[in-house]
Amino acid sequence: MVQIGRTNRLQIVRWTPQGPYLGADHGDILLPEKYAPEDADVGDWVEVFIYLDSEERLIATTQTPLAEVDQFAALRVIKAMEIGAFLDWGLDKDLLVPLREQGKALEEGDIAVVRICLEEGRNRLYATNKLNQFLSFEEVPYRRGQQVQLLISNHTGLGAYAVVDQTYSGFIYRSSEEQELPEIGARVPGYIVKVRDDGKIDLTLKPMGITGLLEARKKILAALEAGGGRLNLTDDSDPETIKARLAISKKQFKRALGILKKEDMIFLEESGIAVNPNPQPRSKRRDDEHDDGEHPHRRTPGNQRKAFSANRGRPVGKGPRRRDERDERGGERHRRDGEGYRRDGERHRRDGEAHRRDGERHRRDGERHRRDGEGHRRDGEGHRRDGEAHRRDGERHRRDGEAHRRDGERHRRDGEARRHDSGARGRGRYEGGTTGRDTDSRPRGRYDQNREYSRHRDEQDSERGRRSDEKQQPRGNKSRDHRKGTAKKKTPTAAAPIFKKAVDDNHPFARFANAPGGQSSPKKKKTARPKPKPKKD
Repeated sequence: MVQIGRTNRLQIVRWTPQGPYLGADHGDILLPEKYAPEDADVGDWVEVFIYLDSEERLIATTQTPLAEVDQFAALRVIKAMEIGAFLDWGLDKDLLVPLREQGKALEEGDIAVVRICLEEGRNRLYATNKLNQFLSFEEVPYRRGQQVQLLISNHTGLGAYAVVDQTYSGFIYRSSEEQELPEIGARVPGYIVKVRDDGKIDLTLKPMGITGLLEARKKILAALEAGGGRLNLTDDSDPETIKARLAISKKQFKRALGILKKEDMIFLEESGIAVNPNPQPRSKRRDDEHDDGEHPHRRTPGNQRKAFSANRGRPVGKGPRRRDERDERGGERHRRDGEGYRRDGERHRRDGEAHRRDGERHRRDGERHRRDGEGHRRDGEGHRRDGEAHRRDGERHRRDGEAHRRDGERHRRDGEARRHDSGARGRGRYEGGTTGRDTDSRPRGRYDQNREYSRHRDEQDSERGRRSDEKQQPRGNKSRDHRKGTAKKKTPTAAAPIFKKAVDDNHPFARFANAPGGQSSPKKKKTARPKPKPKKD
């Protein structure tokens, strides 16, 4: 199965002008002609790196990237844009660090330690400098003094962070090093100082234990060889001078000098150290120094007496008493250690109980905060509903006010029309010399026209009713002399008055009141109204 972002071994299945195609499970993959080996042919197997091109198609290349998927690497930023930074990772197509994946902003020319990742679903390669999410802090398998491979990822005031063996996180303290810390992106060997309870690792760049002493011994011998067999450094030399010339601490320098002195490799002088031109083997020197028969490792009466006095009066040996004393001291030591472990366990138990109580208290606080937040959410929802209701009420009140305003405007116009009509009728009454309401010749409003028309129709209806009653009366009102031609003339009664025109001809409803059939009363001859005499001054 082809793995994107990794090196795969595939077979050439066919050759085209664009280049050979490599057989894969889900389709052939193009190897561009410029990347194809010169001596390759159909059927050959080639090592290629698989990635996606700009059109998100699988493509192969024989170029070797600086890192593959799930690996850490130090890459140089060649371009910084709004969408992110592009890194040079050994291929023609640059590697993108999206803006959301930048824990620290990258600029052109920076060296960034990143991890190569494969986007799920789209199979696109990208890089990120947010490293902690990919580092492990559990089950660290290292021991003190073990050598590991480091990748320096970041510098701080206290020291430098490093990726340990592409898996774990470590820190190098600046104060514990005799040399300057490596630059970001440097790959250097390091040594384990301590593995902490949280899974983080304390590191150092100098070897520890016998390995460190052997390294210091090599450095001293190299300095002696470079100086012609002499080195102007002693046990009393300044630590900074020793660090500047040999890159080791004064403690390592003194311990390495002790090893060289025991090996008879050097002479110690007041002004420095010098190489011994004729060193002797250690075993031969020991035999020569103790030719008197009292070898320190041989059991003689003299040596036994010296050992007895040096051991505070207790004889040395391998007898039962010695073993019993040793076992007793060992048991006492184990008892004290066990008592210390018990106290430590009791303290840890108390600490755990305190942490448990703190966690319970934090849980209760979180539950209370959750309830408070839920209450605040409900209150906010109620306030929102109340505000919506107030908004609807305000809108309704606004509409009501608008309707009331329109009603008031209409009432104002009606009142203004009535006031105008009343004033006009009053002027017509006094200026025209008549008290009749129908003689006003001014333009009437709709309100006055409706009222006048209604009054006129009522008068017509009453007149028609009266005439109908007269027609239905019997003819017994004639005298007996009617037949003889001496009938009495009928005189008009008060119930049948004689009317003039119902209204004036200038009235708006004159066409209804003065129409033929609209007035049945006898007409009188019009008489001219006398003109008023002018007043004398």
